[in-house]
Amino acid sequence: MGGELALVREVVMQNNLLYSAAIILLTVILARAALYVLEGLLKFFHKRSKSFNQRLIAVIETPLVLIIILVGLELTIRKILVTHHGFSNSILTVFIIIITYMLIRTGNLWLEHWSHRMTKLKGQEFHSEVLPLTKSVTSIVLSIIAVILILQVWQIEIKTMITSLGVIGVILGIAFQQTLINIFGGISLIMDNSFRQGDIIQLEDGEIGEVMEINLRSTKIKNFDAESIIVPNSQLANKKIVNLAQPTPTVRIKIPIGVAYGSDPVRVKEVLYDALKQHPDILKMPKRIVRFVEFGESSINFELYFYINDYKKMWNIKDEVLISVYKNLYKNGIEIPFPIRTIVQAGKRQYGQKWKKEKKKKKR
Repeated sequence: MGGELALVREVVMQNNLLYSAAIILLTVILARAALYVLEGLLKFFHKRSKSFNQRLIAVIETPLVLIIILVGLELTIRKILVTHHGFSNSILTVFIIIITYMLIRTGNLWLEHWSHRMTKLKGQEFHSEVLPLTKSVTSIVLSIIAVILILQVWQIEIKTMITSLGVIGVILGIAFQQTLINIFGGISLIMDNSFRQGDIIQLEDGEIGEVMEINLRSTKIKNFDAESIIVPNSQLANKKIVNLAQPTPTVRIKIPIGVAYGSDPVRVKEVLYDALKQHPDILKMPKRIVRFVEFGESSINFELYFYINDYKKMWNIKDEVLISVYKNLYKNGIEIPFPIRTIVQAGKRQYGQKWKKEKKKKKR
């Protein structure tokens, strides 16, 4: 039996065609075996993600088979041809292209899977701007690496080319500096999840509006006058922003109230507290608070603190609370004063009687 196997081996090794056919057949068998092993590993590590396993196998299957066949083809060419460097370089070039294609497709699939998991964990849709950008950057980087490797395979000088590309990159970086700053600012805003489309935010200058669009270069905000405000992302990334929607839509509202001197502070607090209790959208917890805060120039001043569970209703609720407060104060005879200033001239107060006598003398 051993002698027969040795004879078959010798015949195959001497016959180039049989050797080539045997190598190709063996590579196909190895490719199918590799796919079988890969499928088993994926099932073991991703038991709950069958669709992901199927998609990943679909992406890897054809490139993996081609890679193994290329290896077999390279071995066959080395056996048949004495001078095989040109063929080897061609095969290696195709090998690099296939590997790059497989890495790009696999990377994109992993990114989609990761964004889907992030959506599940955070309970909200992942930013639509991040995924295409990340895919594009990954594809460009891998493609550049593949081109450099192919040039090295064919022994083409790339130092001058890399230097030229570096100079061009510096020139473009200077020319589009502000645009690049805005793009990186947009990426940081998106990745930090500072705000999302539909959130109401307050800018550092006090402007308040709803986020309509978040693009890579700028963010579009619609204020309460229905005006569209376009803000560069670099400014948003470097300035303080108040997001009323985060971490929860529950917000606290503060309303200052002034009443006339002579009013009973205890009674005023009771009347103001009753006004808060009358509104159905004001939360019972945290507690509603009415505080006597200061003696003003023409009034004694109080502040009302209360919470609501929807920040988008805060302006309507504040309007309704102010109306209720005014009615309660009016009904209980508590005056809301006008700003009044009493100007007293010190000289007249001190020498008032003397001036009156002088005026009487002049009249006589």
